[in-house]
Amino acid sequence: MTPVTLKQLREELENQAKGAAFAKAFAEGYFAVAFGTTPKSEIDQLVFDSLVKVGLINPDGAIYDIARMLKVTPAKARSILFQYQLRHDDAADLDQRVLKTLSQAKFSLDDKRLNFGIESPLIRSVIEARLKAAGVFSDISMSGEILKVPVNQLGVFIKAFVSDERAEKLRNRLDGVKDDKGLIAALNTFGEGVAADLAKDAAKDGAKAGLSGLFGWLAGNAGPGVVGEIAGEVSMYFDQV
Repeated sequence: MTPVTLKQLREELENQAKGAAFAKAFAEGYFAVAFGTTPKSEIDQLVFDSLVKVGLINPDGAIYDIARMLKVTPAKARSILFQYQLRHDDAADLDQRVLKTLSQAKFSLDDKRLNFGIESPLIRSVIEARLKAAGVFSDISMSGEILKVPVNQLGVFIKAFVSDERAEKLRNRLDGVKDDKGLIAALNTFGEGVAADLAKDAAKDGAKAGLSGLFGWLAGNAGPGVVGEIAGEVSMYFDQV
């Protein structure tokens, strides 16, 4: 069980097995350098990292839940989580993490923009860095924890994060799509189709499933069947080969 209060955390650490595992993780880090040379901020970080390692903090959980349990501000929780992510997340897998995060994010439609709530400080920083590095993102922005993507530029955004291998597999599944320009156009049309269905009560659930399904598929979360198969909720928006 992941504790939700500091009292519950202390109780979990009183468990002999969990307490021993936490002590081992902490000791391995603390005694890796000369005694007394670790700054307080690094000791705090080591405690946090050790709690994650033994399963008492979920690094993919809500910032508020972490702040509440540790009795710190959300800003402090976000900062210490960001340091954990920088040190432990695989940099080579960050683009897939962005797509996977978006597949699980709650989103809304506002003035022809898809708005995604993103709590992870690392994922936010990756998106922000990519937005700054690419001039094509003039209308795509991060505002606080909200990513805003115009529905007719969804393809431009997706192409910046999807792997060449995955993009090729998608191109090969779509009728009439021969290059990256055609793929971007198809994904832009997909975004417009999803937006139109989000405005219809009868089609809203299917549109949400289609959008999360596409991001999940592009992140490599293929369902059963041959590699490259597009899930039904996604394929309904595309003309397939």
